[in-house]
Amino acid sequence: MAQIAGGLTAALVFGPDILKPLETLGVDQVADSAVIIKRRIKTKPIQQWRIGREMIRRIKKTFDARGIEIPFPHRTLYMGETSRPFQVQTRPEPVPAEV
Repeated sequence: MAQIAGGLTAALVFGPDILKPLETLGVDQVADSAVIIKRRIKTKPIQQWRIGREMIRRIKKTFDARGIEIPFPHRTLYMGETSRPFQVQTRPEPVPAEV
């Protein structure tokens, strides 16, 4: 994260709007499928949204390059014993009687 923030600070487009380096506040939450770590970068007024979006984009790009997957909750249903496949039998349709 520090490397990503350093690259952001060094970028000509974003660097001038960053007032203080990345600050880690610590673990905020341990959830079912996530550990949330609070961090912040102090920016010029109104620039926090632009800088924040770019930081998230760079984090995602770095995760993808390193093979780090973002977890998502999922559920597996188990319906008892494994059942065998069953066969469906069909009957031929009756031919209508002529009147």
